[in-house]
Formats: sequence, structure tokens, C-alpha cells
Amino acid sequence: MATALARMERATETAKEAVRQVEIATQKAEVAARRLQKRTGWAKRDETRRKIVLGSQLLWMRDTGDAQTTAIVGLMLSHMKGLLRDGERELLDQIGTDKPPSHQQVTQCKTALGGLLIAIARQGENSGSFEAADDGPMLWSHLARDIGRVAIGELYRSHDIRLFKGWEITPNG
Repeated sequence: MATALARMERATETAKEAVRQVEIATQKAEVAARRLQKRTGWAKRDETRRKIVLGSQLLWMRDTGDAQTTAIVGLMLSHMKGLLRDGERELLDQIGTDKPPSHQQVTQCKTALGGLLIAIARQGENSGSFEAADDGPMLWSHLARDIGRVAIGELYRSHDIRLFKGWEITPNG
């Protein structure tokens, strides 16, 4: 009987230790879940910021670039304009006119442009092609990727540069 009692006490202690270990593991899992949720929020926010910055760079390159840059970006924007929703297309037409849209609407347009540039660049072979003057047919995705690289290379604000550090437009995201 004493042996059975001793075994039962050991089993009880083992069970208590197991419960304690489960509680510790649960707490660690909850902390990890909160961290992941926080990081996911940061990633989504950074993704949106990248779209805004790329859209802003597109408009800046269209308006202040040299003749060749303006022509190339203009070609890309004319292609993208056909892919934008009606409201976004109207916003793009209003930017730079005597009756500009609100700051919030401009940001919405920049986000749409940047997101579309990324989407086109990631389409790869499925993006369609156009006739380049000297080089023959060229994929829209290659042009979008090239414009994106140039736009990122022209960034001058340190927080924008950090936002794109180690990031690139690739077909698989």
C-alpha cells in the first residue's frame, strides 16, 4: 500500500508539472501570436507605403524627368490608365491641373498607381507586350520593373530608402 501511495504521489507531481509546462507553453504561444500579429500589421503598412511611394515617384518622373524619362513613364502610365478603375482614372487626369483633387484623393491615386506598377511587374510573361522603337517587342512587366528600379534609385528621403532596402519587384513577390 505504501508503494502504491508513493507511486500515486509521483504521478500527481508529474501531472502537476505537466500542467505547469502546458501553461508556460500557452503563455509563450500567446506572446508569439501577438508578435506575429504586430509584424503582419507592419508588413501590410509597409506594403501600402511602398505603393504610395512608387506611385508618387511615377508622377514625379512624369512631371520632372528628362524627355526620354517622361516619354517612357508616359507610355507606362497610358497603359496603366486603361487598367485603373474609372474614379482612379479621373483622379489621375485631375492631378497637375488647375482644379487638383484633395490630398487624400491624390494619395489614393498614388496607391493605385504603385500597386498597379507592382502587379504588372509581377505578371512576367503574362503581362502582354508592346512594340519598342528599336528593340522590337517588349513585355510590359519588364518595362514596369525597369521603371520601378529607376524610381527606387531616385529616392532621397532616408525613411523611403529604408522602406525599399532589400526589397525588389520580382515575379513571385
